[in-house]
Parts: sequence; structure tokens; C-alpha cells
Amino acid sequence: MSQFLKYIAATIVSILAIYGAWLLLTHRSVADFGTPKFVDNAVYTGDSVTIRVEKKVESTDQYDIEYFVPKVSGSISPLVAAKINTFLLDEIAQIVGYFKEDHRGVSVDQKDALSVSLAKQLVAKQRYLTVELVEYSYLAGSAHPLTYTHTYVFDIQTGEQVGLQDIFDSNQMYLQNISDLVREKLTAQISLQSLGRGDEVTSTTTEENLKDMLDGIDTEKILEATFFEEGMLPREENYKEFNVTEEGIEFVFGQYQVAPYVFGEQRVTLLYGEIETILKDSFKKSI
Repeated sequence: MSQFLKYIAATIVSILAIYGAWLLLTHRSVADFGTPKFVDNAVYTGDSVTIRVEKKVESTDQYDIEYFVPKVSGSISPLVAAKINTFLLDEIAQIVGYFKEDHRGVSVDQKDALSVSLAKQLVAKQRYLTVELVEYSYLAGSAHPLTYTHTYVFDIQTGEQVGLQDIFDSNQMYLQNISDLVREKLTAQISLQSLGRGDEVTSTTTEENLKDMLDGIDTEKILEATFFEEGMLPREENYKEFNVTEEGIEFVFGQYQVAPYVFGEQRVTLLYGEIETILKDSFKKSI
């Protein structure tokens, strides 16, 4: 009987320890932001994951900050959800912190402004959660505001963030392969944009379609004036913003990264069939 009681006691202690860790992670304070005022909330639901978003604001006589704190839940493990929530909270705190460091306060007529919002969530292959946060910032006196998309991919089995090195085989010079494929699609995309054409290079656009789209267009001349080669060189920092989708890996290029401001953000999806030879075996199995 004493052995049985010891087993029951050990089980209760284990359960309390797990519950305590869950409480610690999921009830983390937002004091990192200077105790902002609660304004509003919204709920985004999807396959296996729900994200509740709390809107917060900070306002001084020199700047206005508005941001949305995502809180993941759903049919995934509470500990996994807590891990993701903590990570996202830290990321938002960092974005807000950088803005405050850059804040200049030079204009008496205008305020600096920052908004960080949830743009979308996506669960691909029942395994990978993508969360997109859009950062919109304006420093008083600047010619225009800037918008930047931050993407985060998580393995919903573990709660770990997924990086390029978890998807691609480092022995296959994957960055060079990605760069070559991206350049081909961006050539079409930006050339068509520059001509005011409505053609859109989508995730299902084939190489043959691209050739038809570009028939009769002097792409090299256009690219000399509009393309920023530096932004698509085979460097990890150029491809750090990406989403795992049902069709492939979508790369997001911010304003000024691969083209002038007027061209805006650029997105390119590389289909799994196009990049199969450079994918990690473990990632192939997971999708």
C-alpha cells in the first residue's frame, strides 16, 4: 500500500509541476511594454489553432504606439502554445524597443507612430504554423512611412521556431539554388509591374508561362533601372522572412529590398517540386 501511495504522490507532483510551468508561461505580464492600456480584442480561428489578439496602445506627447499581442491556443499542446506565445511576445517587445530607440521627437507638429498587427496565420501540412506580423512605422518628418513583414514559422508538435536550416539541406548549396529560382520569378514579376501590366506571377506559374508573359519585353533594361541585386544574393539574411504553405516555401521581400519603394513588398513562392532536391529529408517526411 505504501508503494502505491508513493506512486500517487509522485504523479500529483509531476502534474502540479507541469501545470505550474504552463501558468508561468501563459500568464506572462506585458510589463515589457510599460503597462499599456487594454483597448480591444479579436479572435482568429483556423485548423487546429486559434489566435486571440489583444490590442494595446501607448501614447505620449511625442509618439503613438499600437500593437496586437497574439495568444495561440487550440487543439495543440498547452505547453507548445505557451512556448509560441512567449516567443511572439518577446519579438513584439523587441520591435517596440527598437522603435523607441529610433524615436527622434524632432517635430512639434507630428508624432512618430508605430503599429504592429497580426497579418495572417496559416497551418500547413497539419504541422507548421506561420504567423505574420506587420510593422508599420513613421518617424515625423520622413517622406513616407515604412511597412515591414515579420514571419515566424513554428513546428506545432514542439513549439520550436523553424529556420531555413531546418528545411533545406546545407550540403546542397541551397541558398544559391533559392537565389537563382527567386531571381527568375522576380524578373517577371517586377518587369510586369513596371509596365503596369495586371499579370501576376503566382505560386502555380510555370516556366513556360513566365516566358509567355515576358515575350517582347526588354527585361534587362527594366531591371537595370529597378532591380536591387543585393537583396536577392544567396545570403541567409535575404531569405529570413518566409512562410511554409501547402504548395511550397513563400519568401517575402520587404520594401527597398529588391526594388524601389513604389514596387512595395514582393512575394515569391518556390513550389516543393522545384526545390525537392535541396530539401532536408526530415522536412520532406514531415510534409
